Amino acid sequence: MRQRGKDFWCCCPFHQEKTPSCKVDSVSQTWHCFGCGEGGDVFTYIMKRENLSFPESIRYLADRAGIELHDTGDRRERGTKRARIY
Repeated sequence: MRQRGKDFWCCCPFHQEKTPSCKVDSVSQTWHCFGCGEGGDVFTYIMKRENLSFPESIRYLADRAGIELHDTGDRRERGTKRARIY
């Protein structure tokens, strides 16, 4: 990975290439590959690299960062739609 200004450039991990075409923007914390068109934030990167869903990617990153997540368990929506809106 090479730094050019505020951005970092590297070879894309999602396709074969010889010259860096993947840009990581340190300000917006996003990435984009100009070779294959893939891009996104840290969650989309982990989802694609590890073949995970969005909630699984959050758990994966929390585990790596040593952050304990608590599951509320009850995911049912309560009340009528009108009551939930209020």
